[in-house]
Amino acid sequence: MIHYQSSKWQIFVSRPTSILKRDFIKWTYLSLDKISGFNLSKIVAIGNNQEMDVFVNKKEDRKNYQQIISQYCNGKIEKIFAQYKEIITNYQSAGHNLPKQCLNSMKDIGPILIYSYYVERLVDLEESKRRDELIELNGNLRDSGAKIVYPLYNCAYKFLQKKYGNKPIDSYLIKELAKLVDGREISKRKFFYIFVGTKKNTHIYTGDAAKVFLRRHGFIPAINNQARELKGLTACQGKVKGQVKIVRGLSDIKNCNGKVVICRETIIEYMPYIKKALGLVTDLGGINCHAAIATREFKIPCVVGTTFATQVFNDGDLVEVDANKGVVKKIED
Repeated sequence: MIHYQSSKWQIFVSRPTSILKRDFIKWTYLSLDKISGFNLSKIVAIGNNQEMDVFVNKKEDRKNYQQIISQYCNGKIEKIFAQYKEIITNYQSAGHNLPKQCLNSMKDIGPILIYSYYVERLVDLEESKRRDELIELNGNLRDSGAKIVYPLYNCAYKFLQKKYGNKPIDSYLIKELAKLVDGREISKRKFFYIFVGTKKNTHIYTGDAAKVFLRRHGFIPAINNQARELKGLTACQGKVKGQVKIVRGLSDIKNCNGKVVICRETIIEYMPYIKKALGLVTDLGGINCHAAIATREFKIPCVVGTTFATQVFNDGDLVEVDANKGVVKKIED
């Protein structure tokens, strides 16, 4: 998939997420204002049936970052954490409507997952015991929240799959499941689509409409496939040489034993396979992202935040990952 950049939109995460799942997860972003006071009014996701890059408004993102710095200075983060912890500890799903339970959990608990991304950025500040303790607590809260919302989604998904078993529900929005949608439109989404979600509505653009959206919102291809060496951030030190395995989704990750895995970002489902890898390189993320934490646990050399690794390298390339210096380079056979 071609990846995009824009002066108006900030890439936030990259996940191999279906349209249906993103339609649920959008509420973790749009409900961020409830406790933290942050604001994300719209999300844009560009994807196909394997990859999905999620963007937020750059001005809103910058303002939220300024707020997290302010909250750190005035001690408000601890109070926000206490509120989230209470919600997570006492959370109980209500009713028997599984999709509704899932949506409610995304709105009530989900925002901690997004707030945690801003707390992680405190790593840019001067090192201190308090900062490190907050970042550790942040990770624990995020994991606790994820253990509620994602199992609920899995239950809702199984329910919807059974109810609408004759449809490829991963390519549908929630509101479309009970409707007749042109099969040609659903087929287009497997190759390329743009998901735009707000509190009021969600739209999917394909074909010419998607091209118009990209142009109007200043999206241009983010391409750099000529470089032979990339610089990133050291997430876990070490130095290895090995063959590349490009991972764009769950179907790719199973064949990474003894190879250097290169992906946009990691997700929990990758972990049983990542720990058998020789090394890990990501396009996105910082030194406290999911990939960084996991590779430090597994003691696997890891470089994150290279931006273009999935474009520069190909399956089977021989590379050297010098995670001591944060450098990844292609070497000749």
